[in-house]
Order: sequence, then C-alpha cells, then structure tokens
Amino acid sequence: MNILWIVDVEMPDVAGYFNRKNVHAGWLEIMAKQLAEDENISIFIAGVAPETYDKILINGIMYYGFSGAGSKTYFVDLIHLIRPDIIHVWGTEYAHIKNLRYAVRHTGLFDKTIVSIQGIVSEYWKHYNDGIPIKVSKKRIRIGRIKTTSLWQEAIEMKKRGRSERDFLKSAKHCIGRTEWDKKSVYSINPHINYYYCSETLREDFYSGSWSYDTCEKHTIFFSQTHYPIKGLHQMLKALGGIKKVIPDVHLNVLGFKPLSPESIRLKSYDDYLDKLISDNDLEDNISWLGILSSKQMKEQYLKANVFVCASSIENSSNSVGEAMLLGVPVIASDRGGMRSIIEDGKDGVIYDFDSPEKMAEAVLKVFADNNYFVSLSENAEKSAKEKYNREKNYNQLISIYETIAFNYLIDERKI
Repeated sequence: MNILWIVDVEMPDVAGYFNRKNVHAGWLEIMAKQLAEDENISIFIAGVAPETYDKILINGIMYYGFSGAGSKTYFVDLIHLIRPDIIHVWGTEYAHIKNLRYAVRHTGLFDKTIVSIQGIVSEYWKHYNDGIPIKVSKKRIRIGRIKTTSLWQEAIEMKKRGRSERDFLKSAKHCIGRTEWDKKSVYSINPHINYYYCSETLREDFYSGSWSYDTCEKHTIFFSQTHYPIKGLHQMLKALGGIKKVIPDVHLNVLGFKPLSPESIRLKSYDDYLDKLISDNDLEDNISWLGILSSKQMKEQYLKANVFVCASSIENSSNSVGEAMLLGVPVIASDRGGMRSIIEDGKDGVIYDFDSPEKMAEAVLKVFADNNYFVSLSENAEKSAKEKYNREKNYNQLISIYETIAFNYLIDERKI
C-alpha cells in the first residue's frame, strides 16, 4: 500500500539531512517510522521546506519538500508519480491546502484522501483576541517607516485561510479526529463526511519517567507557549499576579523568549501587552524564559514543575497537555475546544473558565496546597494518558482506517 503524507513542516530526519534543526513534528515522526517498518507499506512524505527537493530516502521513508504553498502542478505531478492508495493530509489550516484541494480533485482521489483534524482556523480566528483589550488588538507598532500588522489583522488573515480550509473539508470524504469539539466542528462544515477516531502518538521521550512531588521544584509552573495569543500567556500572567500575592516565591517557566528581547522573533502589540502585564504585576523576577527546547529538555521542565498550565483561548487537542499527563504532571487547562475530551475535570486534571484568570489562580493554589489532591491528579493523569496515547493501539487504529478507505469498506461512525 502506497501512503502519501502531506505535512506542514519539514520532518526532523530530513531536516537533519540538510543540517537544519527541527524540534517540532516528533510525534509525526514516531508514527511514520512505525509505518516504514511494515513490509506491506511504502510511505512518502511531502512537507513544507525552505526549498523544493524530491526523492530523499531516509530510514525507509521517501521525502519530498515544497516551499510556501506549493503549486497546483506540483501536487498533481507528485500524486501521479507516487500513485498513492491513501493520501493523508495532516491539517487543513495551511497555505498549501488550496492547491492540494485542486490536485486531489483533478486526480479524482478524494475517495482515497483522509484529513487529520489539527486546528480548525475557521473556528480559531474567532478566539484569536480573547482576553485581550480591543485597543491592544487593534494597535500597530511602527518600526522605522513600517507598521506591523495588528492582532485584529492577524485574526482576519486567519479567517481568510479558513475559507480554503472549509472548501477542502466540504469536498473531503474522510477525516480523522480525536475530540468531541473537532467532530462537532467538522460535521457543521460537512455533515456527510466519514469521521474516524484515532488518538495521537506523542514524542518518544514522554513514554518513560514519572513526575514526583518530592523531586519537583515547589511553586513552579511550566507553560509551553509564548508569543501566539491563542495560547493565552496573557491570561497566565494575569493569574500569576494573583498567585504571587499569596505565594511570593511562585515561579513561571515559559517556553520561548522574553517579549521585546533581541531573541524574540516578532515585535508586535501582543509582545508590548505581555511586557506591560509583567511590569504592572511586578513579575520580572518570577519568570524564566527558556527559549527553544528539545523534547528531552521539555521533559526535564515538565518533571521539575509543580503544575503544568494550558491557558489556550481555543485548542482542539493539546499535545503539551498529553505529554504532561503521560509523565503524571498535575495539569490545569482552560475549558475551551476539545479539552474535555482529554481531561476529566477533578479526576486526572483541572479545567477552569478561560475568561477568569482568578479561577486559574484558585486552581493553581489548590494544587500547590493540597497533597492528596495533586497526588490523585498525577496518578489518574498518567493512567488515562497511557491508555489514550498508547502507541500500538493508535498505530493499529490508523492502519485499520487506511485499509477501510483503501479497500472501500466505508464505516460511518455515527451509525455504530
């Protein structure tokens, strides 16, 4: 069976071939290598890359690279070359999806194409500026003679990308999802699509090791996103100000760079807003900025933390939450998107109202203070995550989906 993956990143192995580093997509790489070990499968992966390249064979996987959005001709030619039994599209929210839709339609292969739902930007854009004052979201910063785009403009650009996403999903016959939220969202776009459930396999490093209260750094919070408003760092900072009033030595470890620092990749009104929140709440000494971390370094941070917080304004299924739960780290997450399909509130994690940083602060303080509570959360999180993110089970489920589609044994989950 020939399987063609279309992904939005350059996979780590092929990035290394070109002496580039990519710490992302490790979870995709694990499943790709499982497929490559199957003698009945040939796997081809085409991903967004700095330049176009083709036929680079590494560890049984044939890699292709395309720059930007690719082109209609590029994807048509690629499909004709590989003659796939399955085309697996990882995410519909990217620039190349419009050209890919044309190619799949042109080659008549929508029946053999399946989409994995990652984020749904036609929904995400609505929450891009949640929790941010209107004057901040519409503010533009001048750099010399150039004005940066505002957060509101970024949301509108996301809305525009959502049109191509919706067009692809309306044409699609099959999709893979993993939360009630993505299932409901997809059906609202295409009520006739065949929806299949398959959980994700996470990065290798997170399948060993366990969090312990005895060895963690007390009153330490780990937060894994920074300069993307949807990830909700602004809400975390508001909550941190309240937590500090009760526990002055509370410390937040954040993946990424300090806003407005030379290392920061952007100079936006959002960075300016984060900087103001830090200053207004006197948080400068309570935050460490960790930069870019490998999966092993991420694991170290999870295990150091007293608690992990996901404050997203919208999130389908957070891999960071999954990684934390696999290690047994107590998790607090906002009640947005598909989070309730991952966490059972009060049992293996805590869910709070995104619009209330005060509720987030209360949840963090309770985890800090109640030994029995965080031990119970930790044990239950590790147990449920090992079931949800079981590599063999998820691999077998994916193969079953591929075979169902390739051999036309269509199953509509709504009738099961």
